[in-house]
Amino acid sequence: MSYESSGSLVGTIILCTTKWKSSKLLRFNEELFFIYLLPPIIFNAGFQVKKKQFFHNFFPIMLFGVAGVLISTSIVAAGSWWLFPKLGFDGLSIGEYLSIGTIFSSTDTVCTLQVLNQEETPLLYSLVFGEGVVNDATSVVLFNAVQKINADTLNGKTALKIFLDFLYLFSTSTVLGIAAGLVTAFILRGLSFGRHSSVREIALMVLVAYLSYMLAELFELSGILTVFFAGVLMSHYSWHNVTESSRITTRHVWSNACSFVNCDPLSTLFANRKKLNDQIMG
Repeated sequence: MSYESSGSLVGTIILCTTKWKSSKLLRFNEELFFIYLLPPIIFNAGFQVKKKQFFHNFFPIMLFGVAGVLISTSIVAAGSWWLFPKLGFDGLSIGEYLSIGTIFSSTDTVCTLQVLNQEETPLLYSLVFGEGVVNDATSVVLFNAVQKINADTLNGKTALKIFLDFLYLFSTSTVLGIAAGLVTAFILRGLSFGRHSSVREIALMVLVAYLSYMLAELFELSGILTVFFAGVLMSHYSWHNVTESSRITTRHVWSNACSFVNCDPLSTLFANRKKLNDQIMG
């Protein structure tokens, strides 16, 4: 049974047992999601990515994942700005319309990837997988950039400010993730830290990846983008500087951990829900 079917079945049972009076029997802890569930999911996506295909198709992936999100956000925001007043939803600002656009522009590729066969269509699979990861990260970064604007009208100056904030968040988050991956590889190889000790090697990779995510959140960057590129760099450089037992253990630990906590279809919604709710209600 798929995650979606299981979720629908559990939701129906909860509604029936509460006689349709309460839909908040189980409350989702946002802090639990941000601190414990999201980092391993994104790190594993970067760690398990097929690097040769990913970097070979890096430009089209970034084109779909970044430019596609910007175009989709503009269309959804413009459509909401035109449609909402006709439906009686008045009082939203430009920033709130753009926030709605960024949330709905984050598409999920899980079902598409289940249909595709990586061995038969490696190019298409690489494009869809890479676009899905970059799409989520771009949406969150763009959402954070939109939150910083304070304008009643959208003009050239405001649009330029949003783009520059987005470019700053995207580039600095990427650089921080790359730095985390390179630092881990240097410590494992140059300083011979944890040599012949699987526990130390695995602990170092986990702690540095988690530290990069927390630092990105602390400096109001994109932790998703940071920990993704940290995973990519660690799998490429650190992977060859650890023992064989560490390689096997690391791959299985991250894969099983993400299977246990995987909630990707709602990740971007939960990542943006509290901020958007506070903005609209406050």
